[in-house]
Amino acid sequence: MEVVDPTQLINGFRRVNLTTATPTQLRGILTDIRRVRARLDSLEADIARRLKTTSPTPEHDIATAAQRSNRHATKVLARAAALTNTPSFDEALKNGALSGEHVDTFTRVLATLDGDIKTGLTDAAPELIRTAASSGATPEEFAASLHTTAERIAADGGMSRFQSRRMGPLHHGGRCRHQTIRPTRVHRRHRHH
Repeated sequence: MEVVDPTQLINGFRRVNLTTATPTQLRGILTDIRRVRARLDSLEADIARRLKTTSPTPEHDIATAAQRSNRHATKVLARAAALTNTPSFDEALKNGALSGEHVDTFTRVLATLDGDIKTGLTDAAPELIRTAASSGATPEEFAASLHTTAERIAADGGMSRFQSRRMGPLHHGGRCRHQTIRPTRVHRRHRHH
């Protein structure tokens, strides 16, 4: 999939009469808005990465320039770091396959995991992205999928299916013959309301 051109999509919005548009057309416009927003989120993360290396106060710069909260700026910097560490999410955001909320969800779930499970989930990211994008999963559905995958990785001794395939014949029954992998627990942080 190619990188989204926001200008082209926005020009398409202008040609639609919202008062006469069908529900199918309106859903199509909402999909295009999501793709534009994803591309803008990607651009904002690229700028945040650059500010992180060139400005003594990147959070302040982001909040002030965007006229947004410090909380938003902190989220943008965290998203930028996550995109740096998982290039498959960076590509998915640039091409509008997933939203910034999906990246934030992945970052939140990853922060609750330890060791091999965290590595396994990161290794599984390309497959998880493809599945979420093709199914149209919401961030909440994506979070549930991430938790399920993390639990499966924990049950497999910390190895994702991707790692298992990469190990080839050395891997057998969730354990590697040449090394012992101690599974770590999946830790979920619970919010108290």
